Amino acid sequence: EDKEVVDHAINLVGISHLAHRMVHTLSDGERQKVMIAKALAQETPVIFLDEPTAFLDFPSKVEMMQLLHQLSRQTDKTIFLSTHDLELALQIADKIWLMDKVNGVTIGTPEDLSLDGTLSSFFARKGIVFDLETGLFRVNNEYTSQIRIVGHGQKYAMVRKALQRNGILANRNVESDVYIETGDLKGDGTFVLHSVNGEAVTVQTIDELLAEIVKIL
Repeated sequence: EDKEVVDHAINLVGISHLAHRMVHTLSDGERQKVMIAKALAQETPVIFLDEPTAFLDFPSKVEMMQLLHQLSRQTDKTIFLSTHDLELALQIADKIWLMDKVNGVTIGTPEDLSLDGTLSSFFARKGIVFDLETGLFRVNNEYTSQIRIVGHGQKYAMVRKALQRNGILANRNVESDVYIETGDLKGDGTFVLHSVNGEAVTVQTIDELLAEIVKIL
């Protein structure tokens, strides 16, 4: 029965091709998967992992986090992960536990903690803010001007990102006579910059859009 449990754990993690390898011959990523399988084989309802992806490169981190998320569904186990990779945790974790000396433990989905302002206040620090529109952290640039963006989807997000990197506060809530229409990916792929005098300039790329904005701001 023990061997069946071990074989099942090996298959769940997808490391059957490593079953006859010695641990010291494995790569860091392979060894991490072996440790996850070992935890599964113990057949406990809760699995505790302490920063298992700390030594992996970015693609492997994503793969490992996705594997843990998938395993939690397949095995109906709670996988408790301590991690400093906030970006991945916010995108993959079902629940976030925030712990500090002032408020103790605050628990909720990443989305609920975003909407009620918990993430913004918890991680508030100079130069870094929690972006409510994207649900991720971003560098808080100092803005020298601002501009309104009309649109949605990926084009809106990419224009906003480029402008804010260049010191221009940009979103749909800004009040300004100058504004940008991004449309969406189903449109003709252009961006339209509307100036104060009512003139409109149409460009094909964000690079061209930034060059035109410099002329009027």
